[in-house]
Amino acid sequence: MNLNILIIGNGFDLAHGLPTKYKDFLEFIMILKNSYEYEYNKIYKDILLSDDKKVILKEFIKSEKLSYEYYAKNGQNLKAEYLYIKEELNPIDLCINLFKKKCENQFNLEIKDSNQNLYNKYKEYNPKLEWLFFKENLWLEYFYSKIKPKTTIGENWIDLESEIAKVIKCLEENEKNPKQPLISFKDLKKIGELFKYNNAINIEGREKYIKKLEDDLNNFIDCLELYILLFDDNILLNDISIEKIIFSKIIDTVISFNYTNTYCKIVKNVDVDFIHGKAGEHNLVLGIDETIEKDEDIKKDISCIRFKKYFQRIHKKTGLKYKDWLENANDKKPDGFFNNSTADKIKHNICIFGHSLDVTDKDILNYIILHKNVGKTTIYYHNEEAYAQQIANLVKVIDKDKLIEFVGDKKIEFIKQSDDKVKI
Repeated sequence: MNLNILIIGNGFDLAHGLPTKYKDFLEFIMILKNSYEYEYNKIYKDILLSDDKKVILKEFIKSEKLSYEYYAKNGQNLKAEYLYIKEELNPIDLCINLFKKKCENQFNLEIKDSNQNLYNKYKEYNPKLEWLFFKENLWLEYFYSKIKPKTTIGENWIDLESEIAKVIKCLEENEKNPKQPLISFKDLKKIGELFKYNNAINIEGREKYIKKLEDDLNNFIDCLELYILLFDDNILLNDISIEKIIFSKIIDTVISFNYTNTYCKIVKNVDVDFIHGKAGEHNLVLGIDETIEKDEDIKKDISCIRFKKYFQRIHKKTGLKYKDWLENANDKKPDGFFNNSTADKIKHNICIFGHSLDVTDKDILNYIILHKNVGKTTIYYHNEEAYAQQIANLVKVIDKDKLIEFVGDKKIEFIKQSDDKVKI
């Protein structure tokens, strides 16, 4: 059977008024972090301890383990003060209050659920936020350094991913040529504190640094998941109707590159393949495409493999249903083989909405668009600038000659978004 398959990216959520730009998340975390530090300093000043004890307590709370037992072993009797601060200062409580204020100001929406219910729902993320605030997450500091001096990153998740790629490429280049200075690491202000290097990083220091980056990225992803859940679970969509964008009745399956459950809220009983994971299932993918060009070099250096999307998708067991949809939708004979007379006629329709077609998703987009069972791909764009960028990106995804051929044969068509209903 022919399938009408809808592919959605972050533009789909933005069209429904959701604050899913990476800047939305970073600004939210920045305000939350400042609030946390303010409350911490206020409580800290109220504790009646000598100055030297306060210094010890501060280091105690900021320790890697964030547990009383760590300092108790060293004879520091600060348990009562530690527990007092931990009880008075709760990151999730601050996060919920900030979320409610944002809903009131940005969405003119009052969240009726009580703080206690919201706390119980999201309390598992409390230690994640503590880590983010106390351990000085390198990725968070790096992204902030890009925002504060000037706006050097764009507004899409792909731009954030391209910044991750710059760092990983530097690490991989350093592996091939240890004497090559890691120039772009100067943007990561905290790196020099992690280990010292002149023109090269020693092997042990490099391994520790990569492990630190892995842990910090995982922590960053956990906090991103909390942010997505707060809005995905609790706010209503704006007045834009999905009926104005896609005829829901002709969509058979959906391939989502988003973390949200937006489509399923609007259209019930549609099978969705979450390529990058789904918020709430602890399997979000945030990484980069392969940065090493030659296969033989990939086999030699897998030190940064955990930052690659293909590794994360396999490791976190995210969406793979799209392959079955493309491969196995044809009628089959009883013995399991395809009926050739039917298979030749099967041509699926692909509709892409709100995806930039960036090279970071090249492996999946290339597989889908060039698949033998795909007849036509319709790509929607929201303005001329986005249209031009999608064309440029598609050259990297399927190459120039294929793009020219497919556009000429009407196998790829670009259509401007409008308020009218879209047909595929």
